[in-house]
Formats: sequence, structure tokens, C-alpha cells
Amino acid sequence: MSNQIDYIKLEALSMAVGENRSVHCCFCDNTPPYPPTLSITRQEGSIVYHCFRASCGGKGVIGSTAHETIKQPKPKFSPTWYDKPTRNPTRQELLSMSFKYSIGDKILERQGWKIGESYSADITWVFPLFDKNGTCYGHTTKAYGGNFKALHYITKQRPLLHYTQMRLNQDTPLALPHSTAILTEDVISAVKMGRYARGVALLGTNINEEGVRDLLSAGYNNVIIALDPDASEKAFAIKKKFGLFFRTCRVVLLPADPKDMEPIELERILGEEDT
Repeated sequence: MSNQIDYIKLEALSMAVGENRSVHCCFCDNTPPYPPTLSITRQEGSIVYHCFRASCGGKGVIGSTAHETIKQPKPKFSPTWYDKPTRNPTRQELLSMSFKYSIGDKILERQGWKIGESYSADITWVFPLFDKNGTCYGHTTKAYGGNFKALHYITKQRPLLHYTQMRLNQDTPLALPHSTAILTEDVISAVKMGRYARGVALLGTNINEEGVRDLLSAGYNNVIIALDPDASEKAFAIKKKFGLFFRTCRVVLLPADPKDMEPIELERILGEEDT
């Protein structure tokens, strides 16, 4: 930690009071050619610093006296799910999930989903998270039939994106380029969108520059943003910020969460003109 603090103090030496400067982060080893992410502000008697990378979180205040208040950066990785008991879903559980979301049971079986510990009376599904190369880098959980908040268990440093492992179904009249990725909020919605293109779950409503680079390096230069109805503003914000990085980028406005919609309605909306 002392080396990082010395680095920040050195950067702040030439700064005037009230001045702000962005530099490469010494906590998460953010180096060129990536843009600077550590913001340093020189105040009267102190230096405030904050890294804006979600995977870092290094921030704190360095005082001018002997007493320095420093907030340690948060750990890069969360605890794993691997050491927790899981089992294969029963046929009844699998069919129940298949019926609820109109996704074929064979498709669900190929995703490698498990049943894990539950923090409520509901079944907790455990979804493996895959990067663009098909490597499992963690898990996310969701209670079936309840309001249990999803938890992410990340074991390797990756852009927080989940790629479905294949275009799951080609027997659809909707013709989309093979270089198309459909961005959704959650894993189930991404799997459902895999019928039409590569489903990619943001595991939330945001994507950063690292995630955009990951999509482009995987060959996806056509993007459709299909977030839940309550995140339409987020969807348009993503398009405004990153749309020019892609060959095409459009937002589709959905009346319900993608996972809860019928396939025929999804096909109709995805086939409409650009939004």
C-alpha cells in the first residue's frame, strides 16, 4: 500500500489546490494503452483519490499530517461457489424452468445449470458464467419463484459478461448477421435470445469500455441492446456512449423482460427497424 500512496503523492506534487487529474491506477495495474482511471484531486491539506474501474474500487484520502485515512481497495474477486453443495436439477425442476420461460429443456441441459444452496424456501439455480472463449470464470445465482437477488461469484478477472455457448436454434425466420450479439441483463434472457444471435448477459444494466473491447475482439460488431423495460434509459445511454464503436447498434424496447416474452413476440420486435 505504501508504494501506491507514494505514487499518488508524487503525482499530486505539481498540482494546485482544487486541481483534478486522471492517471493510470496503481491499485489495479491499469496501464497504457488503456485510458487513465484513477482520479486525483488536490485539496487544502489533503489528496483525494478514486479509481473508477468497477473491478478495482481503490479510493481514499491522504492527509497532510501524520494521520492518514485510507480506504483499502475492495478485493478483485468474490468468494467462489465451487465449494458449496450443488446437484443436477430433477426432470421436474428442469421442465418447470423450461415451461416458465419457453426455453427447450434440451437447451437448458446444455447450459450446465445446477441447483444449489437456498437462502429462502425457493429453489436456487446456479448458472455458470462463460467468457467469449467458452471458459467458465464464475457463477451467478437466482432463486426460482422468489425475489432473491442474484449473487455473482467471480473466480477470474474478466469483463463481467456472460456469453451463451452457441447459437441455440437456427430454425427462425429472423435473419441476423452471425456477427450480432444481443445484450440482455440476465443469463436466462441471454439464453432465450440465443435463438436469434449470440446472447450476452451484462449481469446488470451497464457495460464499460473493457466490455466493449471484449465484444469487438470476439467479432461482434453488430449489437442489439435488449434490456428490461425499466432500464430503457440505460439502454439508450449505452448506445449513446458506445454505439459508434460498432458497425450497427440499436435499442429494442420490450414490453416485458426478455425471458418472460413469447418467442413470436420477440421475433417481431427484433425484426423491426432501428430504434
